[in-house]
Amino acid sequence: MDSAFCMIPPDYSQPDQVEYYARLANVYAEAIHSSAISRIVHLSSYGAHLPSGTGFISGSYRTEKLFSGIPNIQLTSLRPTYFYYNLLHFVGMIKQTGFIAAVYGGEDKLSMVSPLDIASAAAEELQVTENVSHIRYINSDERTCNEVAQILGKAIGIDDLKWLAFPQEKVLESVLATGMPENAARNLVELGQALHTGKLNQDYVLHKPSFGRVKIEDYAIEFARIFKAEKSAH
Repeated sequence: MDSAFCMIPPDYSQPDQVEYYARLANVYAEAIHSSAISRIVHLSSYGAHLPSGTGFISGSYRTEKLFSGIPNIQLTSLRPTYFYYNLLHFVGMIKQTGFIAAVYGGEDKLSMVSPLDIASAAAEELQVTENVSHIRYINSDERTCNEVAQILGKAIGIDDLKWLAFPQEKVLESVLATGMPENAARNLVELGQALHTGKLNQDYVLHKPSFGRVKIEDYAIEFARIFKAEKSAH
């Protein structure tokens, strides 16, 4: 084999999120060093240009730095934006409260991406072996949180669905109440704050890609299907 696609999925059960990323990144690095693979496509994240202040995405920063130091490989780090399916985390909240709330919300801009568009970009990159771009941003759509709430609300039959921005302390308390480990909860809230302030996508806005094909209206159909299925199950 001459190519590899490397990704580190989030694992909120880990006691130290950034250490978890570093540990798996080193496993990848050792495997690459001991193989003849010369083409690496790495699934990173937007916000990976920053060493800290972005929650567990600082783990992606460290992974990018580690991979970029491996000799004799052609490396592309894919930096997708906010995954559409992260919106599913709000299903229970919508059912219980009738609104969406996070550290970010309201008129905050949300850059979102479909895994289908990420897959297309990864497939393209794996076929490019010369003059490789080191970083490629991937995005499918951009809306404000209010607009996202309006679209999702229409799809699930709650026309006045709102997306509210709450203080960090209140969100952290709520996340900890779900049983999430403290390190993961604090990283998640820090990530949300970086999104709220615009810190997360500072580099992204300077290198905006062409949008992918899956829009928020397309994803809203899947969101509604899952929302209604869970509702009927209860």
